[in-house]
Amino acid sequence: MADETSFCKNCKRSVPSATFTLHTTHCERFIQICQSCQEPIHKAEMEQHANEVHKVIDCKDCKEKIERGAENDHLANHCAKRLIPCGYCEMQCTASTVQDHEVACGSRTEMCDICKNHILVRMLKTHEELHKGSSIKPTDQLKSIDRTRGIKEVPSNLETGMTVQKFRNVVCQNILQASAALPSIQKSETKKNSDTLAHRMEDKE
Repeated sequence: MADETSFCKNCKRSVPSATFTLHTTHCERFIQICQSCQEPIHKAEMEQHANEVHKVIDCKDCKEKIERGAENDHLANHCAKRLIPCGYCEMQCTASTVQDHEVACGSRTEMCDICKNHILVRMLKTHEELHKGSSIKPTDQLKSIDRTRGIKEVPSNLETGMTVQKFRNVVCQNILQASAALPSIQKSETKKNSDTLAHRMEDKE
């Protein structure tokens, strides 16, 4: 059949059976497998291939030792000195410092255009979505952002809009404060405080 193939033991490739004999004669004479990348290379070009692709060099930016053939990929995706924009201010930072920069940058506060409260930059988008009636909940924010920061459970008072409690985890407390700034939650808070004050006055009487 026209689509039948045979496996060449020299170059480790499948070739059409119709031309297999001709292929093996040429392949065994001129082709050699590179021991570094396992690619079939012409024997006369093996030294050039090794020098252009597999020679170890220093990265021009971070000085890490890499193969010359992997230089472009290294510079674009792995070099510690490559520039990456901050997710909050889009300032260009090196890959080795961008994480620390984003921790500090995201801890800044900016005023919410809707409620005029000052909100942590890293939570501002979620806060604004809550204003717009998004399906994102404060509990979802806690679970997704602080899963690795020691939070074992989400307080049930978040679901009902009750008084914001104090937490030793600063990030958790900030998330609750961001949610408490919403008008709907403030209304519930005000009602509860009023009821509490009324009960206290009755007890004194």
